[in-house]
Amino acid sequence: MNALYKLFLFLFVVFFLFACAKKEDVIKIGTAGPFTGDQARIGNEGHLNSSCTKPASRIYNEKSVPMITPASTNPEITKQGYNNVFRTCGRDDQQGTELAKFVVEILKKKKVAVLHDKTTYGQGIAEEFKKSAGNKIEVVVYEGVTQGDQDFKPVLTKVKSSNPDVIFFGGMHTEGGLIIKQAKELGIKAPVIGGDGLYGSTLLEVAGPAAEGSYMAFFTPTAETEIGRNFVKNYTAKYGEIETYAPYAYDAANILLKAIAESKTTDGKKLIDAIHKIKYEGAVGTIEYDENGDIKKAGYAIYTVKDKKFITYSKSR
Repeated sequence: MNALYKLFLFLFVVFFLFACAKKEDVIKIGTAGPFTGDQARIGNEGHLNSSCTKPASRIYNEKSVPMITPASTNPEITKQGYNNVFRTCGRDDQQGTELAKFVVEILKKKKVAVLHDKTTYGQGIAEEFKKSAGNKIEVVVYEGVTQGDQDFKPVLTKVKSSNPDVIFFGGMHTEGGLIIKQAKELGIKAPVIGGDGLYGSTLLEVAGPAAEGSYMAFFTPTAETEIGRNFVKNYTAKYGEIETYAPYAYDAANILLKAIAESKTTDGKKLIDAIHKIKYEGAVGTIEYDENGDIKKAGYAIYTVKDKKFITYSKSR
């Protein structure tokens, strides 16, 4: 029966981590809607951005469709009272705490310029960082930028005049890469630090050599578990270097498969109940859910860019 359920799931489950647009108004009317009519839908793996996931979650909830995001970290996503929403990643408040601690206790910086891309994710993690840092660090600049812009030198000129020890950016790798590159071009020596949105090959491509020495939070290395090591080995052999959220998407899909196999049904409400009770050993470790759909244990590590690669900060010392 397991093979049948797997086939059935892969025929119907919605896989579109990167299909949604970056603008919230587009996802509200254009992406989630067509998937939730009278058609048979088992579950959804996604979305990528919190600004897509949050409005889409309401539609899936109305139809009792379980959704598991491997990448959306905004805390509000699992605070809406919807029992169908889960994630295999952590939250921005957890990232914000780790990043603030790193800046204050490890880097021992006193002044920070905070930039964000005004999205649910970007502004959210910037606020969490600021809140976690409290009065231990002085915020000398706090500015929003527009996602999709190419020239950040006007705001970076303001940043430069404030002479920060570090620049925090809440946003994704394309804009993050441009900010890192243009900050170097302006002679700003302060390193750039951010959340999981900065972790990815796009940042290295966009920022180029300027990326060296920047910092970002991301989840605990997959290769630290046996299942994770096997995943890395098999994935890289077939597809090449692992991109950002691949292991979290892999675990999200397999949690749906496991719930179907164990409950012997594809009924949405029963699957939601099964996922809440599940204990899954996956590529990113052991996953169990609390009442909100958050994983009970979310591990974060601080990474830095060295020799055009992301490595954990501890290994760079």
